[in-house]
Amino acid sequence: MIRQIRKEKLPVRVVLLSALLDDHELIEALTLGVAGNFFEGMASQLLIQCIRTVHSGGRWLERVATGRALDSLVQREASRHEAAGVLTERQVEIVRLIAQGLRNREIASKASRENKLIKLSFAGAGVCSSSRHETRPT
Repeated sequence: MIRQIRKEKLPVRVVLLSALLDDHELIEALTLGVAGNFFEGMASQLLIQCIRTVHSGGRWLERVATGRALDSLVQREASRHEAAGVLTERQVEIVRLIAQGLRNREIASKASRENKLIKLSFAGAGVCSSSRHETRPT
């Protein structure tokens, strides 16, 4: 629904009311422009404060969940930078496709490369696998 609101460029400010949201979902919501987040179990007075703050043009973000989500994002980015120092950009792209659950032929098709080049790329990265479910360092 938030995507649809943004797609239609409606002039609204969004407060996300949720019982449970994982870090990835919260980061996605913030990226889409959610101005406030409120979780089940929080004091009702805080909801009123959240709505008033967002209505007046501010942002109201619950500290614990938002902090945890941002920590997760920072760790993920740090891991990407670490991987970038070890793997080539091409190898990182292939690892992402594997993480999506694609098979060699699908990866080759998406990456517009022949199956042999994909296998060579993994061999150069020091990764071996008999299947996509067993990828491990060599």
